[in-house]
Amino acid sequence: MEVYLSFVFLLYSISITRFYKNLLNKCKKVHDRDFSGIDDMYKPFVRYDYKNWSHLEIYLGAIFLLPMRLSMIFISLMICYLSLWIGSIGVPLK
Repeated sequence: MEVYLSFVFLLYSISITRFYKNLLNKCKKVHDRDFSGIDDMYKPFVRYDYKNWSHLEIYLGAIFLLPMRLSMIFISLMICYLSLWIGSIGVPLK
């Protein structure tokens, strides 16, 4: 079962990545715009490595890390709820 589920997630991530890549190709690229005056205004914040960024790696990382982040958020909310529930045992809340 885990093999099928991982295969489904792999196909899902590839299809989402292709969709966003096609969507980005239709839009104007960030590094094609004219940012000539910004470098002088914000010298400490200038990034010179943006041309080396791989959008495919960024999207794949985001797609695979999202379920893990959502599960960690759910687990932390459950721990918070359980600790409040245990702490309020015997206290009349009405």
